[in-house]
Amino acid sequence: MRKFWILAAVAASGQDVVPVVENPVRVKFDTGYRFVPDIRGDANTYRSIVNLGQGPKLFASDVAVTGWKNRLFDRLDLSAEGWGGEPYTSLRVDFGRAGLYRVHGDYRNAAYFNFLPSFALDQRGFDIRRRMSNVEVQALPGRRFNPYVNYARDAGSGGGVTPFVANGNEYPVATTISDSTHHIRTGARLDLGKLHLTLEQGASVFRDGQRAAAAGRQTGNRATALLGRTLLLDALDQIYSVRGGNVFSQGILAAAPASWIQVNAQFIYARPKSNVSYTERARGLFYLGGTRFADGIESLLIAESKLPRTAGTGSIELRPHGKVRVTQSFMTDRFHTSSIQRLTVNYHREQTEVFVDPVPGVTLRGGHRLIWGDTKQHVALAGAGFRAGTRFGANADYERSPGERSYFRTSLHDTTKCGRACVDRSERLCPPRASTRCSTTGIQA
Repeated sequence: MRKFWILAAVAASGQDVVPVVENPVRVKFDTGYRFVPDIRGDANTYRSIVNLGQGPKLFASDVAVTGWKNRLFDRLDLSAEGWGGEPYTSLRVDFGRAGLYRVHGDYRNAAYFNFLPSFALDQRGFDIRRRMSNVEVQALPGRRFNPYVNYARDAGSGGGVTPFVANGNEYPVATTISDSTHHIRTGARLDLGKLHLTLEQGASVFRDGQRAAAAGRQTGNRATALLGRTLLLDALDQIYSVRGGNVFSQGILAAAPASWIQVNAQFIYARPKSNVSYTERARGLFYLGGTRFADGIESLLIAESKLPRTAGTGSIELRPHGKVRVTQSFMTDRFHTSSIQRLTVNYHREQTEVFVDPVPGVTLRGGHRLIWGDTKQHVALAGAGFRAGTRFGANADYERSPGERSYFRTSLHDTTKCGRACVDRSERLCPPRASTRCSTTGIQA
């Protein structure tokens, strides 16, 4: 009513009402210059704890474009933080045209510097930069059929100090570190209301390497002679390298054909492989044990592995009645190694449970779990839960397995497992806290 009288008064005065047009472009910047006075102390300690540099900085910026009609895009969001030599830098961009395409990108750059000893004679130090980026392009966003392409990269490089450990002595040496992972995947999403399907094909390539080198005589951390001889390191070249890749295919399904049924499934097939090499050449005087010494050490190690793998999970949930719920889940995992000594692993698990709510706030459940493949095991399941609003809850669990074998070597065979847990936010049954949790688990084998 107040708005109506204001408009009527303006119209009566004979003045034209000028509509307020919102600016489609919004820009915000936070810049400055940081002055760092003379550091009177250890520079490595300052960088390990603070690590803030001097100079012009772009602390934060935000650019937003909405409602701007053109042929390229109708929406643009751009934000950046920490540019100008800061230890953490980020950049995010998101733009596109409604119903046609969308591009989302993210870039982060983090610096890690640590030359503080954590214990006596700790001679490790790191000066590493890690860069992470991710770009995804979607076609027809919001439509039933939505293809996409995604590329991600994670890389780190830098140097530092690491100890070269020999028998009877340790020598601090310089090291360089470098690793990277490239991951690309493409696929399509299908949304039919009661059916959601995603099919994806991808590949990844990774490398990881480290080199430790030293030139010049070092006596190491040992201050005394060993059997009358002084251990020395004159030269070192130690290289560790891993190269590998992976090609995978996966599918994800979620369906609700009726209001009382829900189906979920996921399948993946991967073919990873890796190659490892390690070389070491050291010159000096090294202790081999007993009364034996050597003036050189050389090592060479080469390994290759291939691990084709097939895995899948599925679940179905039935709600035939408002107080009854039935769930069934299935998981399979199969892989083998392609080498001289072939290793084949098969693991399958199926679990069925029934949940009943006899009265409000009380839930009873019972079920069965079957594990088979390289072994076979039956497990009986039971439990109960109680809820008093949103402030208090308690539950109890029981499992019984009379089997004589288990899948994992360290697993228990003939076991009985009981557990209980409660959550109290009412501050009545437990000491005054925002949330109090207690749990107890017992296993009898």
